[in-house]
Amino acid sequence: MKRFLNIFRIKKGSDMIIHTIVILLALFGIVMAVSASMSDTEIHIKSLIFESIKQLVFFLIGYMMMVFASKLYDENLIKKIIMPVSIMMIFFLISTLFFPEVNGAKAWIRLKAGSVAFTLQPSEFAKVGMILLVAYFLGDISRNSRRTTWMMIEPIVFILMAQVFVIIFLQKDFGSALVLMLIAFIVALIPSHPRLRRLQYVAMVTVVFAVGMSIFLLSDFGMSTLEKIPFIQPYQLQRFHDYMNPFKSILGSGYQLSGSLIAFSRGGWRGQGLGQSIQKYGYLPETRTDYILPLIAEELGLIGVSILMLIYAFLLYRLVYYALHVKSEKDKMILIGTTMYLFIHLALNVGGVSGSIPLTGVPLLLISAGGSSMMSILLAIGTAQAIISKYRLENKNAHR
Repeated sequence: MKRFLNIFRIKKGSDMIIHTIVILLALFGIVMAVSASMSDTEIHIKSLIFESIKQLVFFLIGYMMMVFASKLYDENLIKKIIMPVSIMMIFFLISTLFFPEVNGAKAWIRLKAGSVAFTLQPSEFAKVGMILLVAYFLGDISRNSRRTTWMMIEPIVFILMAQVFVIIFLQKDFGSALVLMLIAFIVALIPSHPRLRRLQYVAMVTVVFAVGMSIFLLSDFGMSTLEKIPFIQPYQLQRFHDYMNPFKSILGSGYQLSGSLIAFSRGGWRGQGLGQSIQKYGYLPETRTDYILPLIAEELGLIGVSILMLIYAFLLYRLVYYALHVKSEKDKMILIGTTMYLFIHLALNVGGVSGSIPLTGVPLLLISAGGSSMMSILLAIGTAQAIISKYRLENKNAHR
């Protein structure tokens, strides 16, 4: 029995605060997903039980991936497999084109086991792969290395460009591509090799330029410029129009964002009570996934949302704390990459559903329903825990 329970235990030396927060957020997400499923006038107990079991199964699979990653993570193994796995990921991304599109994007692989259907989104796992790819090609490079800058970055450029091309132009999923690029650029700023300095300046300028362009595009003149860009899809352009005034098309493309803003206003300080949302009854269709935060705001109020944001902030703080203390650049890059994976999703989701920025369609990690996002972020956190465990055990031994 003891040996069986060890399978479910995170690696010795892992940060138990991070571990506890992750479990609490995931379980809270399951509760809110069940609440979101109470969206019919006649509530079917069987459907609620099925929904809760499905989300629990996704969490348990992700939890086991997190535990195995914390225990099995090995630098030499990752170094051998990271390039083949990254290339395979491109083919997984392409395979989504053979499945039906959802909301204008072809980003999901649809699988069926008997009467149960579920989907996988390869772009979520590509984000974790990108963190490892950049870390293992740019981290801890010897100052005496004879490799040129291009030799250092060539594999990353090839993989990043290929994946971004597939995600933007074939899958039509701009949100996932944006997150992928931001993760790659920010993680690439960390290594200290002199030959990478110029590249890092370019990456930093690119990020600043992208932020500046985003602010510009949200202006009236920027909107008119955006309309002239040939590869912008109509539904993507409409998201910018809806951001400017969602109530202008309240019965059309602005329906969800309008419903989201109404949910925030209805919640007030203390909310309507768990399970008491009105907006989920057809006024806010995607409450289980992208729009789960407005549901939380309506049912638990500003106080509930504030507590949730503080928990996220503390989780991010713990990851950054270890990133600042580990010595290996690879370890530092993986920890920062995991932090940015969480933070970028959090910023884009909260900004989108609150009307602060145009919608990008990214989920609220650990809370939104969905197997791929749950499993991928738990996989990333498991890898981070392996690094944290190594640091804590070494640091403990050093003080003996």
